[in-house]
Amino acid sequence: MGCAFARELSRYGVKVAVAEAKTDVCAAETRLGGVICAAHALTSPRPVAARYAVRGEKMFAAYSASLEASYSRTGCMYIFFSEDKARSFAAGCAAAGVVCRSLSPEEAEKMQPALASCTGARSVLFFPEACVVDACAFVYALRENAQANGADFFFGFKADDAGRDGDLITVSSSDGRRITARNVVNCSGNDGGLTARSLGDLLYLKHRTFNVAVADMSSHPSMPLFYDGAGVVVPCPGGKFTVGADETDGSRETPVAAGAPDSSAKLAASAGIMPLSSFPAAFTRAYASGGDIYIAEGSLPGVRHILGAGSDGLTIAPALAMSFARSFGLEPRKDFRPTRRAMLRVTDLSAAERNTLALRDPAYGRLVLARPAVTQGEVNDAVSRGAVDVQGLDRRLLPPGVSGGVAFAAALGRAAGSSGGFFTEDK
Repeated sequence: MGCAFARELSRYGVKVAVAEAKTDVCAAETRLGGVICAAHALTSPRPVAARYAVRGEKMFAAYSASLEASYSRTGCMYIFFSEDKARSFAAGCAAAGVVCRSLSPEEAEKMQPALASCTGARSVLFFPEACVVDACAFVYALRENAQANGADFFFGFKADDAGRDGDLITVSSSDGRRITARNVVNCSGNDGGLTARSLGDLLYLKHRTFNVAVADMSSHPSMPLFYDGAGVVVPCPGGKFTVGADETDGSRETPVAAGAPDSSAKLAASAGIMPLSSFPAAFTRAYASGGDIYIAEGSLPGVRHILGAGSDGLTIAPALAMSFARSFGLEPRKDFRPTRRAMLRVTDLSAAERNTLALRDPAYGRLVLARPAVTQGEVNDAVSRGAVDVQGLDRRLLPPGVSGGVAFAAALGRAAGSSGGFFTEDK
């Protein structure tokens, strides 16, 4: 959410800064992938979240294209064990403007053979506009475009205190750094309640821990499958699947992954889904106490809290950020650059293209890893885009669950002496 706000606000003639407690954006994410699906926000009564989710889903294709952030418009299916519940949900989606189509279990199975094992299905809704995206890659694209348009990022900045002097608010970090601004937006997710208290507001969030299994599958669904009352199967980056999820009472500081086999067993029993070679994972999401997304003024004039998007945050963020930026009534910049170039990956090039690139920049001819192939040039580019450690390189250059380890550590040292800079046509 913070990166989306920074990107949209950088369209206008204002200075923008993002204060991030970690060493990088997405540093705390599990990287299990993300689903862009407005229907998901309609599964519970969250009218504000749903409104932005519907807008966000519709604008996602064009928004991602301008950032060269790849996604797959796979669509998704909701499988219901009650026809009445399916009809009610379809009516709610139609009223909200979400495109969906009702399918019989037989029609759905023809489209998605992985459903053959779900013998209890009574009705299926297909949502053709839903997408699957690498969430971290999308947020990295937002950050890069915001920075290219002048936004500043301060990492390791954990908000500790705030005060107002006239028109200005000063936010202090626990290590003594300070940022002074006219407006401050708290969109710090799971830590939003703590950040709110540092800004002088008593705001408490509920935290839900979801236990999942990351698994290979005997069948390979090409789209997210939401099983009513049983869980979900979602394709994730790297070719595996997120299978789950059980909601637990685990604390947000120490999410419990031990429940993942239980969620797998539930899916196996009710939907016939059999994950193979699975390992447990867990993620935590913050929700406002009232259930809907929390958008409110703070006690200090100029402070706003935007929290509780939960699992729908990726769908909501583009639309909410654009609406928020426009609310200030600022003059758009004529020199705003809406596009960002994706990282150049040698594995996407032909042998001739790789040779030409290596002649232009020898770093692209030096292998750091052989399988999957990663070159020093790609490491240098990733560092110029914000990677500061091995984990940052892993998330930008490798599939989930794979690490470059000591090879990436050595490549980071070599990258420290390079000139850096974003990849352009002439570099």
